[in-house]
Amino acid sequence: MIGSWLKWCGGRPAPGPLAALLLALTAAACAEPVEWTGQAGNDWFQPGNWSPARVPRAGDSVVAAAAGTIALTNATPRLASLDLQAGTVVVSGWNSALRADTVVIAGTITHADNLTDAPDAAGAWVPQHRVLLEGSNITIAAGGIVDADFKGYRRGKGPGVAAGWASGAGHGGEGGFGNGRPGGPATGHIHAPWQPGSGGGTNASYRTQSGEGGGAVRIVAEGHLTVNGTISAKGRGYYGTHGSGGSGGSIWITCRTLAGGASGLLQVNGGGGRYYGGGGSGGRLAVQFDPAAQGALADPVPDIRFEGTPGAITSENRETFPAGMGTLSLSDTLLLGNRLTNRRLVDVQLAVPGWTVWEPGSLMIDDCSIGLQEGVDLAVTGDLVVTNGGRLHLFAAPVADRLATPGARVDVAGDLRIDAGSWVLPTAHPTNGATVALSVGGNLRIAAGGGIDADRRGYTRGHGPGTPRASRTDGGNGAGHGGHGGMGFGGVRWGDAYGDAAWPIDAGSGGIVLPPGNWNAGRGGGSIRLTVAGEAELQGTLTARGGHAWSPTHGGGGSGGSILLVCRTLRGSNSGVLSVDGGQGTGG
Repeated sequence: MIGSWLKWCGGRPAPGPLAALLLALTAAACAEPVEWTGQAGNDWFQPGNWSPARVPRAGDSVVAAAAGTIALTNATPRLASLDLQAGTVVVSGWNSALRADTVVIAGTITHADNLTDAPDAAGAWVPQHRVLLEGSNITIAAGGIVDADFKGYRRGKGPGVAAGWASGAGHGGEGGFGNGRPGGPATGHIHAPWQPGSGGGTNASYRTQSGEGGGAVRIVAEGHLTVNGTISAKGRGYYGTHGSGGSGGSIWITCRTLAGGASGLLQVNGGGGRYYGGGGSGGRLAVQFDPAAQGALADPVPDIRFEGTPGAITSENRETFPAGMGTLSLSDTLLLGNRLTNRRLVDVQLAVPGWTVWEPGSLMIDDCSIGLQEGVDLAVTGDLVVTNGGRLHLFAAPVADRLATPGARVDVAGDLRIDAGSWVLPTAHPTNGATVALSVGGNLRIAAGGGIDADRRGYTRGHGPGTPRASRTDGGNGAGHGGHGGMGFGGVRWGDAYGDAAWPIDAGSGGIVLPPGNWNAGRGGGSIRLTVAGEAELQGTLTARGGHAWSPTHGGGGSGGSILLVCRTLRGSNSGVLSVDGGQGTGG
């Protein structure tokens, strides 16, 4: 009897205890297999490309096992299943969704290039194409690729494009400086990212040098999403001399639960710059899930890797203001766990809606690089360990009284250990000057080759109490802090000294350049505010140096920042270094 029901495709069954089961089984039983052949070209909506010779209908089971390209120019009906075993689906259009109850991607899905040339009448940049997957249960199999690399806005286009011809594009963070000019602004939505990345800066002389931004991916899984393959929206690096990088694109996922292994990768890396060219920032990632359902899984913390690495620059670019990392928004901190290992999180600034404090029982950052959202506190009830090249970036939010109130806090109830090659990087607010305060209830251990790095993480150029006050005749005066700054070419006023020698917590100030408004001066050093209840062992480095001026002509250096270390006892060796050097000026 059950077997005959599985073959039945008639109307609704009579009410009864098995009615719900019958209805659930009917869809799968009646789904007709339709297979891609590509005999009439590459158009999904051409009947001659399918066996049987008709376009897939709602409820069909679709298989694409042949190599080649499938062009999707409109949304599909809701299929019973879609099994992309090989080949490449190229999506054109913003709402050309692939829809099926069950989706398995073992081939490649990509989208067309975004060729928008200018913002619309309202000033908004409107993209043309993205990858859109909708279903109940979706699997990106090992070897499967959702590929939106270099599919964003073209060079010189997009909301994150820079005014400078050699400057990197912004998206998840600001783009990198190029040829002494700022990168593009951070753009888009942290928790609901949909914009592609922007192209690198350009002008008439260097119009073909810079890279495109990354594209856009949207996945909606009503049930379970498994990622063992790759979902990628990288920005492209430079094409030639002085080329700058495009910014990473966007990957926005909504699902009930998420799973996957270490082969699973989501990346929105920015493109690199060459010579004077700046790097593109990382893009934006968001994974929205049901915390209760995720927590009920046998393995609620999948090994999927997330990357938002900003584009690198070559040694010829002396700019000390690189591109920003990408962002990763999560529904809550469940997916983080308390042991970040195996490059599971690389160059992503974490964000959770309504987040004010992250409270892991203990935390190990092992071969991972993360940042916290601006102003978010970290409260670790056990030990905090940064090891194996790990990085912990901390960002202060602006406050009303920067000397009385930190812009962010790190409180470690146990020990703080920073191993060789590993770093904690506190960044002051660039215009407000608020700083990050660190407190350790146990002992501090900093190994040789590791440490706390606040170099160039203070006030930005032209800001801070020690920034020289410029007139039209002032040159590249250096910023003051522990002493007054140096007098530059044509200068009439150096930067003043400020702060408290007995309780130094101020960030260093930025320099200025001639003429005022240029960006070639150095950024100030940051602030290291560190209170240790027990013993502080310093074999490594505490550094808050000011940035050098970039310009070959009339650039002022940023002043060094502050280091305040309060502890019960202190020990170390000659490998231990504390530095608050000021930055160098250039060209007078």
